Amino acid sequence: MARWAFIHAAAWADDIKGDERFWDDTRRDGKATKALQPFPEMKRHTNWHYVNLYFTPDGSPLPRTPEPSAKTQLPKMIAGLDGELGWYHLVWLLQWRGHSPADALRVAVDQAHCGPGGKPTSDLGNLTVVDGYTNLHAVWDDLLGDAG
Repeated sequence: MARWAFIHAAAWADDIKGDERFWDDTRRDGKATKALQPFPEMKRHTNWHYVNLYFTPDGSPLPRTPEPSAKTQLPKMIAGLDGELGWYHLVWLLQWRGHSPADALRVAVDQAHCGPGGKPTSDLGNLTVVDGYTNLHAVWDDLLGDAG
């Protein structure tokens, strides 16, 4: 039971990306949804899943690291563990640290992996091919096996 709870808690922040009860607070056209118990809010916090770090081999100017991110939220998550919403902060910590290191770090190594405004189009785990057919992100996500 503990393994099942850990796996599901670590994946919760990814699971809500497709749940219509939660809304994408990073989209200009995002529409807030009504808060449901026991959640303090219904935001997906898609930008809490990673930290964008930019790199260029030629030293050209790079965009500022966007905020908020997992890095800016981490101290708040840790501080909130002892509070009434400690469970909410814990699932975000598990997502960021326990679920997938590939979620936690996006690195744009060149313009081929950047979209408009210099933002990375994928995380490093998606760009790293393993065994010639899958990527590092998928391998990590499958390490714990089927949670069912």
